[in-house]
Amino acid sequence: MTAQLRDTVEYRKHAFELAGVRGSSLFEPSTQGLTPAAMSTACQRGFLCLYRVAEKRLQLEELRIGLSAQEEQAVQEGRGTPLFGQLPAYVSETHERVLYTRLRAPVAFTGGLLVVDGFTRGVPVQDGLHPAWSRKRIQELLFEGGRLVEERDCGEVMTRVRERVREKSLQLDLAAHRAQLAEWLTDAFRLDYGSATWAAPRGG
Repeated sequence: MTAQLRDTVEYRKHAFELAGVRGSSLFEPSTQGLTPAAMSTACQRGFLCLYRVAEKRLQLEELRIGLSAQEEQAVQEGRGTPLFGQLPAYVSETHERVLYTRLRAPVAFTGGLLVVDGFTRGVPVQDGLHPAWSRKRIQELLFEGGRLVEERDCGEVMTRVRERVREKSLQLDLAAHRAQLAEWLTDAFRLDYGSATWAAPRGG
């Protein structure tokens, strides 16, 4: 299966990939009368969100969405469905043809977001491993009703996990060793983001 694109979270003026979600009430197009269609093999879900943490509040800043041919035609003609007071633009150069910008819509999310960026040199990237395993920057952001209540830099914790893997000489192509790594990674965060998140991350 083609790796799926992820949502983006802008936090402290840096763009992170959304690698894990534990909670409820992130944005769903269906709640606003939009029915997404697959944009490409890399985005079967049919939409991508850009979230932003501003003044300790989570908001939806941009939405890229695939729509039916008829709905795309309406967008080209300036008759697209408004979203939070904004009309969509049509971008013909990419698969992500319908774009909503400057939304600044509050998102009443409660739970945790695991956001990541960069790759650590020399750390193997393998399918099925936790998305934080090989990343340089890992942040866990905890929200209540859309308000940021705790922010954790998990980079040092992940460095220690990688050191333990080397000390124990774990072979990550072996199921038992992967299970041991998964246990250590689960213990690294406030919330359990679950193995399903690793294989099929929200965001594509």
